[in-house]
Amino acid sequence: MEVVAVEGSAEACKAMNARLDAAPAEVAKRVTVLQQDFFQFMETKEAQAPFDFIYDRGSIVAIDPARREEYLRIINNVTRPGAACYLEGILRSPIYSGKQRGRIPPSNIEHAPYKQQPNMACGPPHHIPPSQVKALYDDGVAWRVAIDDDSLTDSAKVLSDESVPFGRYRIALERI
Repeated sequence: MEVVAVEGSAEACKAMNARLDAAPAEVAKRVTVLQQDFFQFMETKEAQAPFDFIYDRGSIVAIDPARREEYLRIINNVTRPGAACYLEGILRSPIYSGKQRGRIPPSNIEHAPYKQQPNMACGPPHHIPPSQVKALYDDGVAWRVAIDDDSLTDSAKVLSDESVPFGRYRIALERI
């Protein structure tokens, strides 16, 4: 198995490479770490081989919500039917985040998610509940939800209770 990691943060890439340096050589030689904007990934030679597995640990909440469909198009282009995607997301309380960061956008902001919930805090991480992730992927065209585990989070409590700042969720998807 070959692994390609795409990461925008230089610090995260440095940490990954340090772990690879400590890993057995037969493992490390199979991993390529690319420090770059994910949206430029299609232009690399590593993007040419179809992938059997995607591990999204927070990417869906890190990218600008306006680019989520573009993100999914890239995922669709680099995977083959039968591929799996394991996604971990963060559900963030708009109430908590706005008070802590002091970054509540103005009510006239043009960004659709903020128009619907004007006191939602700016990201990243950007707010996207599991239901929206599933709707994005599970459109009946390319992906289906295989396992849905948002039991780690009581979504309603995170969205309404100031004392619960965030929660995590996991979704496993299968490319059809």
